[in-house]
Amino acid sequence: MIRISGILILIRLLIIVSPVSGQAIDPGELNRITVSNSTGFQLRYLFYSPTDSKNWGPDLLSQDGGLVDGGRLRFYIHYPGLESSFSFLAVDEDFDMYRIDRFPVSNGREAYLDIRLENYLGPGKEMEFRELVLTNNSRTDIWYLFLSPSDSITWGVDILDDESVFIAGDSRRLIFPAVGEFTPYDLLAIDQENSALYARLRLNEDSDTWNVEISEEDRR
Repeated sequence: MIRISGILILIRLLIIVSPVSGQAIDPGELNRITVSNSTGFQLRYLFYSPTDSKNWGPDLLSQDGGLVDGGRLRFYIHYPGLESSFSFLAVDEDFDMYRIDRFPVSNGREAYLDIRLENYLGPGKEMEFRELVLTNNSRTDIWYLFLSPSDSITWGVDILDDESVFIAGDSRRLIFPAVGEFTPYDLLAIDQENSALYARLRLNEDSDTWNVEISEEDRR
């Protein structure tokens, strides 16, 4: 269960040029990764971390209600260079954890990540989580949404999966594991006009719940 402090911090996003990229992502540069569940249990959360980071990105599954055993989801992924690698941490319905480290991805080839019992890490019942409520207050729908730890040079996984759209005016609830170093996050949103919104999220370390909005002030 998510431990909530009851304090909601409203954070304005500041326009920045991300250290990862000074320009919008060309959708043609995106690779795709298919994630499948072969654990025998429904997966509740799936977190990712670029290999060059000490921190986890947001959960990829909660917007879809988790991932049933035998199910699969597809996500877009972005990284500099011709190849990269990521770590993944999955949590099932019993809060047991599964971990895959240094999973390789390379240009021109779709990646397939199958989470299995052999990836079992141990019980995660003592895990604590932080929650970010992200609202799209821009004038346009968002087609790609990246939220990467600021200590990484890669944007990582598009948290909208390959079919979802973040409608203008809607909100999304993002879950983070409360482990690792506390770090800012870099946000990149690409809208239906292929226009970019950049921000660095400097979140309040003393709170377990944050409210953040994407607005026209973040548009480049």
